[in-house]
Amino acid sequence: MRIVADENRDRMIVVALREAGHDVLSVRESEKGRDDAYIFDLARTECRVVLTSDLDFGRLCEHQFPHPPAIVVMHLDRISRHTRAKRIVELLRVVSNIDGHLLIVEPSRIRIRAFPGGLGIESCKAERS
Repeated sequence: MRIVADENRDRMIVVALREAGHDVLSVRESEKGRDDAYIFDLARTECRVVLTSDLDFGRLCEHQFPHPPAIVVMHLDRISRHTRAKRIVELLRVVSNIDGHLLIVEPSRIRIRAFPGGLGIESCKAERS
């Protein structure tokens, strides 16, 4: 899976996702200081899932942009960094077709919501072909 990890995601999560075979662009490593709108657009144009703890990304998708990326919001601050990394790697291993959806990951549940008109990354890939 192609992922852009927001600046607020720690290195342990980025490393764990890369070790699991994901293509992870870390904002902290290469795009530090960029605003949410830039990262959102980067995810849309590069067909990446946004991994963040910032709910503002979900609000950007409410404006019915064509092909919104999947947004995975982590609300896992009360568990250890190692457990957070493990939980996200496992989630991305088992979920399918999250394109155009907001996933809010909490310690005891995962909430999933489709964005308005959200065809998401799959249609982005098809459009680029």
